[in-house]
Amino acid sequence: MNEVQVPVAVVDGQIQVQEVVDLTKKPKDVKIRWILSTPGWEFTANGIVIENPSPQFSESQRTASGSEFQWKDKNDDSKTYKYDVNVQAAGGSGPVISLDPTINNGDGGG
Repeated sequence: MNEVQVPVAVVDGQIQVQEVVDLTKKPKDVKIRWILSTPGWEFTANGIVIENPSPQFSESQRTASGSEFQWKDKNDDSKTYKYDVNVQAAGGSGPVISLDPTINNGDGGG
């Protein structure tokens, strides 16, 4: 399965991530893996929430360390999907901070 890695960071209490995960040139069946690189922060249990994910997205998973989150994307349509990135200080302390970028599917055009 093809994989796309999406770097995520927290700087001055704000999430930094590419605004659009562009899959228009990727083949079908892509694993999207968000990798949080900022020490002291982790993805929440619902770290990546895709609006209306079914049937395009499946198999969401957060790693035990909380530093990675992934979804499987069929990538067999050409729609745009909004999603939320949710992180908080490691150990679940402090408020959750969120950001809402997008995924552009490419109908397996890779």
